[in-house]
Amino acid sequence: MVSRRIHRGPQRTEGLYLRIHRGPQRTEGLYQRFTEDLRGQKVSTEGSTYHIRGQKVSTEGSTEDLRGQKVSTKGSTEDLRGQKVSTEGSTEDLRGQKVSTEGSTEDLRGQKVSTEGSTEDLRGQKVSTEGSTENLREQKISTEGPTEDLRGQKVSTEGSTEDLRGQKISTEGSTEDLRGQKVSTEGSTEDLRGQKVSTEGSTEDLRGQKVSTKGSTEDLRGQKVSTEGSTEDLRGQKVSTEGSTEDLRGQKVSTEGSTEDLRGQKVSTEGSTENLRGQKISAPHLVRLL
Repeated sequence: MVSRRIHRGPQRTEGLYLRIHRGPQRTEGLYQRFTEDLRGQKVSTEGSTYHIRGQKVSTEGSTEDLRGQKVSTKGSTEDLRGQKVSTEGSTEDLRGQKVSTEGSTEDLRGQKVSTEGSTEDLRGQKVSTEGSTENLREQKISTEGPTEDLRGQKVSTEGSTEDLRGQKISTEGSTEDLRGQKVSTEGSTEDLRGQKVSTEGSTEDLRGQKVSTKGSTEDLRGQKVSTEGSTEDLRGQKVSTEGSTEDLRGQKVSTEGSTEDLRGQKVSTEGSTENLRGQKISAPHLVRLL
């Protein structure tokens, strides 16, 4: 009798048996906190650590390692092949490129990065935010508030400060610096190589050339330029506004969704895509790409 209890107790005692041998499979609440194996890859939920193809992955602020790449979520810091990746407004570094998301799962050096269900490819370099598609290293970037940077370019979201090749970029009216060039959005003042550029009726200075939008008067190298759809020639430079294309010393400048080129730098306002030193940068709420 004693021997039978010792050897057969766990088999007969259902509660103990489930906890020892089958607890994770049968006990749902406990199972969710346990470790799961998917194709030999362990996966856990709710802050625990799991392993996917030798890559550890955790959720909710924990640290994950994917092929030696650490990945965390919710503001923590992740490292993907030396590339740090964080989520929800935090700062991420992908090959020296900082990229932030919002709790999505990213694979860099792949380089897939998703933000809220969308798919991003960096060093591809497609990046989407809220379903839109962006291409960096072309470098197309779509937003809906956040601005992103790749290639030694720091990217932040929602009014934070970003650095693109030492160039800071912010969104929602903050001040950005691109190669010492400050760029802001939503009516703020921007400086591109000492050239100030603003949007929405503010005054801009491009190489000492002031440029305004929406019917105001502009001075480009002592050349006055008016807006509201008319075409003007300043030193052989045509300038128009409201979606038209302007050429100032071979620099095209347009307003309200059109594309502008300032010394080979394309700059647009209000939903268009901007290119500063060959880097295309979008302002808040734009999904349109050059």
